Amino acid sequence: MIAISRPLHKKYALHSVSDPTYISFVNGYTTAKQFGVKGVWIYISGSGLADICFSALKNESKKYGKRKIAAGMVSLLTWMGTPLVPLITNSTKIIKIANATHTCITFIAETCEDCTNLAWLPFDMILVGQPVPMGNSGRYNRFPRFINRI
Repeated sequence: MIAISRPLHKKYALHSVSDPTYISFVNGYTTAKQFGVKGVWIYISGSGLADICFSALKNESKKYGKRKIAAGMVSLLTWMGTPLVPLITNSTKIIKIANATHTCITFIAETCEDCTNLAWLPFDMILVGQPVPMGNSGRYNRFPRFINRI
């Protein structure tokens, strides 16, 4: 969890509320911001996805549509499939490659979400007087933690 402290200046909207109220607001604001941005990213990346799937099944889509859906499906399946690799094989090298692949995809997803956080920076400064992060680091990492000890 992120440690929350009040800024020393009094130039923000919630400067007159008590500390527990401020902390609970910042925690709720962080959660709302995180899930709101995820919803926007899902809408942007998923808009028209069903139409592309149906047109690809009917063989009516152009090469661009097929490439777009293929790239999305490959990255999603790679992100979901790499944590299953240790269950399938005992090879240390393959497990390390799967861990590195999953970590890279996780880093890209977190970077996209954190770049979206820049648009919220003015609201953060007006409401709570400091930048509010979207969440903890490694929030997309689904790979087991014990693999890093290999």
